[in-house]
Amino acid sequence: MVVLYDVTEQHRTEQALRESEERYRDLVENLNDVVVSSDVDGTLTYVSPVAERVLGFSAAEVVGKNMAHFIHPRTSTTCGWPSRICSTGARARGIPVRAKDGTSDGSAPRAGPSSATARS
Repeated sequence: MVVLYDVTEQHRTEQALRESEERYRDLVENLNDVVVSSDVDGTLTYVSPVAERVLGFSAAEVVGKNMAHFIHPRTSTTCGWPSRICSTGARARGIPVRAKDGTSDGSAPRAGPSSATARS
């Protein structure tokens, strides 16, 4: 007995997913805004390449660290950042982030827990 399955649709779906991921990756990596994703504890799992130009940190310096390290301390205590963001999955905008040289750029990356990342 021989059983055959037509996997044409599965292959089409997988190809469409790969193409969608590529478009998303291209979009995120070419924005002028810093885009990050984190786990629910606030540990950064992805940071877009523009972070190095905007904040002075390379992705290697940022990924794996807690996002609270990059938020201006005064902001952290006044708005409940990052626990409020991490616990709710809300997006953050307008929260001053600390650049590598210690200055604050007055804006924030989009941040929050994410199950989907720009990289596999």
